[in-house]
Amino acid sequence: MIIEEAAGVLKYKDRKNQAQRKLNQTQDHLNRVEDILHEIEGQLAPLEEQREKAIAYVSKKEQLEDVETALLAVEIETLNAQWKVALQEVEQLQEQLAQTEAAIRKSSSGYRGKPSKT
Repeated sequence: MIIEEAAGVLKYKDRKNQAQRKLNQTQDHLNRVEDILHEIEGQLAPLEEQREKAIAYVSKKEQLEDVETALLAVEIETLNAQWKVALQEVEQLQEQLAQTEAAIRKSSSGYRGKPSKT
């Protein structure tokens, strides 16, 4: 009976040792997790700063694109207006040229038909 009792105690001591090893392993894992968390927490502030800068950059870039688009639209409108004015001037000049050519033809035909007085 003493041997059985001793065997029973050894059994519990063995279970206790196994439980203690598991507890130590778990504590080691928790310590590693805490170390990782501290490392990540240390990286959060710079990452947040980078995130804010990236958001600001994207916003400024979009604003710049909007301004450039508006500027291009104004330039197109200006060039279109200038083109219309130039087109009207060309049409007026063509009309003046046609009138001048007609006047020259008329005056040339008038000289051919008149006899000279010499």
